[in-house]
Amino acid sequence: MTGPLSDAGLVIYEELTTRTFLVVDVEFTTDDEGEHHLISIAIVPVVGGQRARASSGLYFVMNPGVPIDEATAAVHRFRDADVAGKHGFDHFAPVIAERLREEGAVMVCHTTIDAHVLLEEFDRLGARDGGAGLPLMPVLDTQRLVAAAGYPDVTKGSYISLDRLCDVARVARPKRAHDAREDARASANALIAILRHVATQRVFWSLDGLLEEASGGTTLEPRGPSHLRTRRFLRSALPPEHIARHLQPLLEPVAGGSEAAERWLDTAAECAQLRCPYLRDEARVAASANGAVLLRPLMDDLPHLGEPGQAGTLLGAVRELLVGSDPTRPTLPAARALRWWKPAWAAIAKSTPCDRSDADTSCPSCQEGAPCPRDVVFLALAEIVTLGGRGVMDNGRVRDLLFSSKSSYLNLWRTSHPDVLGYALWRVARFQFGAEHDEAAFMAVDLGISLGVHRIDPRLVELACERLVGNGDPDEAFRVAAVVLAQRTTDPAYADLDEWVMFTQNALYAQQAKPRKAITHPRRARPDGHVNPRQYS
Repeated sequence: MTGPLSDAGLVIYEELTTRTFLVVDVEFTTDDEGEHHLISIAIVPVVGGQRARASSGLYFVMNPGVPIDEATAAVHRFRDADVAGKHGFDHFAPVIAERLREEGAVMVCHTTIDAHVLLEEFDRLGARDGGAGLPLMPVLDTQRLVAAAGYPDVTKGSYISLDRLCDVARVARPKRAHDAREDARASANALIAILRHVATQRVFWSLDGLLEEASGGTTLEPRGPSHLRTRRFLRSALPPEHIARHLQPLLEPVAGGSEAAERWLDTAAECAQLRCPYLRDEARVAASANGAVLLRPLMDDLPHLGEPGQAGTLLGAVRELLVGSDPTRPTLPAARALRWWKPAWAAIAKSTPCDRSDADTSCPSCQEGAPCPRDVVFLALAEIVTLGGRGVMDNGRVRDLLFSSKSSYLNLWRTSHPDVLGYALWRVARFQFGAEHDEAAFMAVDLGISLGVHRIDPRLVELACERLVGNGDPDEAFRVAAVVLAQRTTDPAYADLDEWVMFTQNALYAQQAKPRKAITHPRRARPDGHVNPRQYS
């Protein structure tokens, strides 16, 4: 999360959190006619900028009233037998409506599918017996929010999964994927972290402006598509026998080479061949207890995947194993992660890339419009190495990285892992900017320039180019940016760098434009202040 807020940041944060946020997450199934039916729902309140006690929220599991197919069960683990004795939605509807009927509250969803599903259920209930409808309230879409919050590694308009939302906000991922209660808690934590970031960076000054930019419509007219972000795969042509293998996740610790581990790896290899979207969930669930056991043998399958999309599918699972569910407890210690990365990077570079123009030959992440795992596995590795054993960027970690008496990190990474060093310096600079220690941030950027690693990581490149422009050398800045952009991948940092180049060039051009002619007829001229002749400055 963002560090302590300054006095000005605290004032803005208090303004942004004047209303109660009700974070909602649902799990559901879809019938043959395409209608959604609730299986579980969780509501987690955020009051005064803090997540409220568990007793003030709610969590219900119910019978959807329609069969749950195996593909849906592979996502959220609910099967018909699990809900056979549960009440239907009509039993829980009054309690849900009452919890949402809080004056001034804002519903928060990660994509508006949750609001769509709730609206469908309440509409069906009203048509059947005149039951109470869904209360009217604004919807805040966290996918739109994180894109509008000014994070340097998020591209507006791209798909952002809940896991990536947590990664960007630097909070723990859900302990169990597609569990309404865990997902709602993770979304609430991410919401708080994003609002603190907004207050720190002065992106928005009021809640009204933020709601307008990240609006998901209202509960009665949600914006966005009514299909779930990852459910596009539920109707895919995966063999039923393969889907059934996902119904028993690997939760308990296992030994390398054991029957359970080999069974999981066999399923992973089959998933890679089929470009199965469920492999990432399997890896995320297994990461906390078995990440280190599964990581190396999983990578051994990479050279055997020759078709486009297969390597990306496998590397999506590799990334999940690296990240795990808790950023403060990485799968590999930093030193082991660096030893693992050297041969791993060589294998990744030789692997077959996805064809993002064809859904049949691209990995699940590419089909969603997210960065390809081939391009962003490095970020998970670099984060582990940069943050070290405690998994936190703070003043102590900055001292360890930059001012260690041995200077081991700078000397070692400069020659053997310059890409890691570039990422580490960017993380240090972002931390210092967030803490309003601009001079310390500039020092980290200048160090990257002096060591020559500012031409490697696109995040550090953007900061370095800003520094070069500020020092009066824009030609060098644009030259460096062009060299880096020539190696562009799906890493969203490249899109941000490209956007920075465009706007900076426009700003410099506007500053160099000829001044307006002298006004000879003042009565016919616009009043001062009504026109900005250098709108890009």
